[in-house]
Amino acid sequence: MRARSTPRLYVFALCMGLLFGSAAAQAFGPDGHRIVAALAERQLAPATRAEVQRLLGAQASEGLPGLANWADEVRDQQAWRHTSRWHYVNFPRGTCRYDATRDCADGRCIVAALTDQARRLADRRLNDEDRLLALRFVVHFAGDLHQPLHAGYGDDRGGNTFQVFYIGRGSNLHALWDGGILRSSRLEWPQHVERLSERSTGTGSADIAWSRNAPVRWAEESCRLIDSAAIYPPRPGKLPDGYVADHYPLVERQLLIAGARLAALLDSALAPDRRRR
Repeated sequence: MRARSTPRLYVFALCMGLLFGSAAAQAFGPDGHRIVAALAERQLAPATRAEVQRLLGAQASEGLPGLANWADEVRDQQAWRHTSRWHYVNFPRGTCRYDATRDCADGRCIVAALTDQARRLADRRLNDEDRLLALRFVVHFAGDLHQPLHAGYGDDRGGNTFQVFYIGRGSNLHALWDGGILRSSRLEWPQHVERLSERSTGTGSADIAWSRNAPVRWAEESCRLIDSAAIYPPRPGKLPDGYVADHYPLVERQLLIAGARLAALLDSALAPDRRRR
């Protein structure tokens, strides 16, 4: 089916929606995470969907979108503060080649966290409570890793210190990519899901398959987009004319790919005939 054209970008919505960024910024914002979760849910194998519903228990009616933002909601709480570093990985400027020793000391980055939580989700020796916790992290981190600046450069904290000014309001580049670009469409998140679900070819040539090395591949891919998609404006300050409109299609593509990859991850981890490892 032919994709619809990009919706008109309403600058007033962007102006009101931009958030002042912080190290705890949310990739794609709460709506983006719900979109990724909902897209993945629609692509699950029936047996996987049944296992997800079983693990969710009383929360089954909310589905995967209902738990998609939990990891952000708890990360500043004392008991979960150690997970704050799990939401991103920083590369030295000029390279997008992942080095675990350099970029993920003691496993404190999204690459190691997603790998570990996917392993825990698949481990049937763990109790359901532990596996549900892993599911919460997996759903969230799959979204995080496809926001390019969550695999960005350490010297500006993934764009958090790159200040931008647009339609009368100051923010930073990371915050713009977390939510401002997506919100510019003025669509509610279920509308995004319906719109994107029609784009069956939206993932193009992207490698969707899950493997233990997939988080490394996804992180390096997101990092490379920073230059190839000209995510950084030429200079801090006022954004160039058309910046948001030009980058909106990339945000949609990343949501589509994240949803497809999350579905593949969950099918691999929760397939009923999966052998214990």
